[in-house]
Amino acid sequence: MPESQSINAMTDRIIALRDKLQWKRFHTPTQISLTMQVELGKLYQEFMWRTDDQIYEQVSTKLDQKERVSEQIADVLLNLLILAKELKIDLTQSVSDKLTSMEKQYTADIYKGKAKTDVQSSLQSISENDRK
Repeated sequence: MPESQSINAMTDRIIALRDKLQWKRFHTPTQISLTMQVELGKLYQEFMWRTDDQIYEQVSTKLDQKERVSEQIADVLLNLLILAKELKIDLTQSVSDKLTSMEKQYTADIYKGKAKTDVQSSLQSISENDRK
């Protein structure tokens, strides 16, 4: 198993491969975004018509299933790394900023154990009752 790599190291590696293959001209933001949608579709196909329990079971017990899912997740991530590089977005900073924002926005006293839509419905209900 390879050593853990930082986001920057993975980005450098995929960009080096891309440049070696002279694929930069194909890696426009639109094309990369479309490619990610295709790869997400392939990932979805691995899960289609299965319950979550079946997915967990198959990925944990069937090596070929785990490898296919792992490959699709890697394809999505690699395209995301290329897109961020092309748009000059520092993913490490972006993810850190997003996590900080989420930690402030989603407090445990309101959101613990609830889907965001459940909370929105509850807050909307409270707001409607206040108007009456």
